[in-house]
Amino acid sequence: MGKSTRSSDLKGGFHLKPTLRTPTFGWRPARAVAATLLLGIAGATAGQATVSSTSAQAAGPTPSLHVSRNVGAEVPTVRHITTEVPSIYRYNDVRYQLVDANGGIIATSSGIPAPEGMHWDFADTNRDRGDVYVRAQVNTATAALPVWSSAWSPQVLMMHWADVPAPKAHLKIAALTDSVGVAEGTKYGLWYQATSFDAKTSTWHGRWTITNRNPVWEPTDNPDKGVQNCHRSDAAFPNLAAASLGGADLLQLGCSGASVFNGFLKHQTFGDGSRTAGPQLGSKLYGAESPNLTFDAFRADLALVMDGADDVHFDKVVTDCFTSFYNLGRVTRYCDTATEFRSRVDQSLIAQKSNYVKLLDETIRRMRAAGKTPRVIAFTYYDPFPSSYKTCQDILPIGGKLGLSPGELAYLKNRLLALNDNIRAIAKKYPGVVKVVDLESAFKGHEWCSKDPWAYGPSIAMPGAYPGNPSPFHPTWYGQTIIRDKTVPVINSWFRVF
Repeated sequence: MGKSTRSSDLKGGFHLKPTLRTPTFGWRPARAVAATLLLGIAGATAGQATVSSTSAQAAGPTPSLHVSRNVGAEVPTVRHITTEVPSIYRYNDVRYQLVDANGGIIATSSGIPAPEGMHWDFADTNRDRGDVYVRAQVNTATAALPVWSSAWSPQVLMMHWADVPAPKAHLKIAALTDSVGVAEGTKYGLWYQATSFDAKTSTWHGRWTITNRNPVWEPTDNPDKGVQNCHRSDAAFPNLAAASLGGADLLQLGCSGASVFNGFLKHQTFGDGSRTAGPQLGSKLYGAESPNLTFDAFRADLALVMDGADDVHFDKVVTDCFTSFYNLGRVTRYCDTATEFRSRVDQSLIAQKSNYVKLLDETIRRMRAAGKTPRVIAFTYYDPFPSSYKTCQDILPIGGKLGLSPGELAYLKNRLLALNDNIRAIAKKYPGVVKVVDLESAFKGHEWCSKDPWAYGPSIAMPGAYPGNPSPFHPTWYGQTIIRDKTVPVINSWFRVF
């Protein structure tokens, strides 16, 4: 457990924990905070109430706040916020404050680009301060240093504690995940700015902007490369789900780039030669490494298992297709017609099926050995590809030196669906033990080339942008909340937490 309040920039969002408990990650269990407040860029959804607040520019410009509150039993603690900032302000920054009913300040964020959003984590210790309100302030600067308006927006109700039911059960959740389950990319401060819309092709054009090129990952007080290279962020959906479940105990073992035999059943080795201290799970079988005793001692009620994309090297497959479109300025080949390339991908999908069975078998075996009734949630992968061919930066960058052809786009989509078919088919072999959170259509309407994509696009890592950045294909911080929203009801159907 952490000893002091700590804040850190998250890719796509600001994360502030105004509590004395700071979750820790890695080989120790982390107790997630008891409730989650999410401030994002999405508007209200069905079943949510929307509250708007605007004011005259008395002592300076003020933003307009739009708050939606999800108070249903499924995900009882979710809060979203959007802001509207006068377009004349170059930096479009907003600073947020949480206050109690008496105007007492609970927490203040640093400046955040308005389209990016943020989230806070709460603990029940905040209940004694009563209802929580949010207000915002605009950066009016025309230069790099912020100049904050003297006017705050009127405060809007953000957390009504009576809407947050007490949990009926306290869970222990172990997260065995790849890069998606640790929120790879969310600490780079990336946000997407849509700049124009092509009505003929229903395509939004825009660009990704990075605000933190060298983030420190969780746990931030451990500089070991074998830890930092896992790129863990507390914006990850397992962390958010644990918080939404009334503060479940979370053992976050996930690591970016993990595959069954490079991370799950054996220690993980990274490109710079560093390695994790041991495997996430381990096994006495399959020629693996010794079991991770921390997992065994934790005695999880539930294991979240997200694996497959790194077994087939899907991020590299996307990058290879993106860069094969052109070579030295002229078309040379397309990945969808390259026989050797296609064969390699198909072989990796076959191997993934076999390895995924081993991972599920070992997870279930170890939970039973710990005296627990095994309960496992498996995940398919979201589809970030547009349903029809479009030519935004993340499909065909301006200048035409890189990109995806129509055939390549269709090929990548097909192979992603094949991976998901593998996961679903294998999960069916474990009735009553494994449930699937099917994410395949979770990002529908928010694919690449939409106004608000929920997965980081390939153009981020291309020459002229941020070469080598690992964010592409991974969910934005808001995409992580969508996965959380899909996950919590499935957990609740099993354990009846609320």
